[in-house]
Amino acid sequence: MTTTAPPTTLLSLPTNITILSLAIPFPPTAPANFPSLLQDSFAKATNNNIHLEHHTVDTHLPATESLSGLPSLISSREWDVISIGFGLRGNKELTGLFEGLVNLVVEGVCRGGDGEGQGKRTRLAFAVVPDEICEAAGRVLG
Repeated sequence: MTTTAPPTTLLSLPTNITILSLAIPFPPTAPANFPSLLQDSFAKATNNNIHLEHHTVDTHLPATESLSGLPSLISSREWDVISIGFGLRGNKELTGLFEGLVNLVVEGVCRGGDGEGQGKRTRLAFAVVPDEICEAAGRVLG
C-alpha cells in the first residue's frame, strides 16, 4: 500500500501568484510516476493559493502549428511565472521548437502584443522535474 504525502507548504513562495507551465506530453523516456509528479505540483499550488495552469506542446506537429495557440494563452492574463519543462529544453531534437517557444514567450510578455511591455514582472523558470514547478517559481521570484 502506498501513501500520499500531505501537500507541501512553500514558505518562501508568495501566494496569489499565477504560473503557466509549458511542457511536452508524457515523454516515452519519462519514469512511470511522471503523471503523479505533475499532480504533486498541482497539489503544492493548491495548498499555497497559487494558480497553476499546465499546457502541453505537441511535438508531433510542425513548430508553427504546435505553438500557434500560445500567444493568446500567454496574453490571456499577466503571469507571474512561465515555466518551461526540461522535456522541451533537454532534447536536442526539440531545440528549434524550444527556441520558438522562448521567443514567443518573450514576445508575448515583453511586448504584450502592443509594444508596451504588459508583462514587466513575468519571470521565466526552468523546472527539472514536473513536481518542482512551484520550487522553480520560488527561485525566480525570490
